[in-house]
Amino acid sequence: MVRTPQPPRRILLTVAYDGTNFSGWQVQPNVRTVQGELEAAVSEMEGRRVRVRGAGRTDAGVHALGQAATFTTSGSIPPMGYLKGLVSLLPDDMAVTAIRQVPDHFVIQTWPVIKLYRYTFYESVFRDPFLERYAIRTHVHLDVDSMNRAAQYLLGAHDFSSFRAADCERKTAVRRIDQLTVTRSSNLVTLDVMGPGFLKNMVRIVAGTLLQVGLGRWPATRIADILEARDRTKGGPTARAKGLCLVWVRYRDIEPAVPPGNWLDPTWPMILGPAAGAAPEPAPILDFTTKSATWDDEPTADPPDAPAGKRDDVSDGDPTGPRAGEHESGPTGKPPGTGNEQP
Repeated sequence: MVRTPQPPRRILLTVAYDGTNFSGWQVQPNVRTVQGELEAAVSEMEGRRVRVRGAGRTDAGVHALGQAATFTTSGSIPPMGYLKGLVSLLPDDMAVTAIRQVPDHFVIQTWPVIKLYRYTFYESVFRDPFLERYAIRTHVHLDVDSMNRAAQYLLGAHDFSSFRAADCERKTAVRRIDQLTVTRSSNLVTLDVMGPGFLKNMVRIVAGTLLQVGLGRWPATRIADILEARDRTKGGPTARAKGLCLVWVRYRDIEPAVPPGNWLDPTWPMILGPAAGAAPEPAPILDFTTKSATWDDEPTADPPDAPAGKRDDVSDGDPTGPRAGEHESGPTGKPPGTGNEQP
């Protein structure tokens, strides 16, 4: 019996992963990547090589709770069939947590988008083995109020030249931050950054800069001077990759998938809506008017693989300063995931 060819379908995945043992999102020769594992699993189900495209190319060591990815298929497997099959085919440190069919004209690299990243610090004299992979330890009690005052200078659209990697190749450094808040829960301090897209290392540099304020090294007003300088050398250090997580990616006209579980902090419901029984909080306004042609977004055409090399000043993000041999390495030159963290 001859099978009738199926019309192509575009499938949207929500992907979670522990970035510790990945060399970023983007496929690279001879290293383990999120995209590589995902393509291998989907290709096995399809019986052919399948190209998977992501919403952002996270760097080596960066985590994701709600990364978005798409692939096109002419096969007959239903969305839930992929979800069940990928459970057994993917490694333990990553998972597809939601799947749906989207319109054929949906293009993940160019569709208007809003992204939320979270950077996490924890205050402790001793290492916490259950937090060490996902947060940056500081011996000092952070001044969250001062960090929030400093964060106000970064809201809105600005030239973020002082907050991008020295080798960032984007033609313009103008980006928009819609929400930037610092929250404490016991000894955990989280920094949430929301916007349509970011420059190379931008979120990690923002985190490293606000850390200097939280430690009492810089006044909150210094952030305005750093922003105005448009000079990378005036900003703070690039906080380490392991403290960063891509929490969710939301596209205009596409119903969002809620990432499962909490990301370390009990204040997690503040991101997705109030907890049951809690007083309602105003929902953040998601402004999709700006397309995300930014560093962390995958361009329409895939760039050539970038060579490995040294990156912009990678720091511990910890008051003790960088530790020898602990900076992450990764390619320079194209959107993150080649070993560069996005923001």
